[in-house]
Amino acid sequence: MLFSIIQLAVIQLLLPVIFIWMLWKGRFQTKTEWAFQTLCTIMLVVWAVLSGRWDMFSYYLRALLLVLLIIAVYRSYRKHSNLPWRRALERKQKWSIGIFVLLGAVFAWYNVSIISGYTPRTGGRAYLSPEKRNVLHSAWRGRGAD
Repeated sequence: MLFSIIQLAVIQLLLPVIFIWMLWKGRFQTKTEWAFQTLCTIMLVVWAVLSGRWDMFSYYLRALLLVLLIIAVYRSYRKHSNLPWRRALERKQKWSIGIFVLLGAVFAWYNVSIISGYTPRTGGRAYLSPEKRNVLHSAWRGRGAD
């Protein structure tokens, strides 16, 4: 149980805070590099906010993460607003951009999956149970069901 709590703290709290810190204090050569890291950080923090077990720590921490993200994006943009969009990149910078593109795509896919879990399936209908008042059920007719 202790390992699960530590794992949850690292993934849900520490990882987003590290990415926010990297965005806030990072020094970038181009706006393109900044934009990819910003999008990756946004995808990671949104994933943590939407899928995290906030009852284990505090529901207020997810709002704090979002506020920190907004502040970090604003401060980072102000610091890097005068950079050019394109410049000849070194090999290290190309790898960095590639890693952030890959991480951003993975967390974007996670976010799409999470958001699609909040939407009802098509073909289903909601109805009130005749046995119990004010209980909402969902009916789904799958394939092969008549």
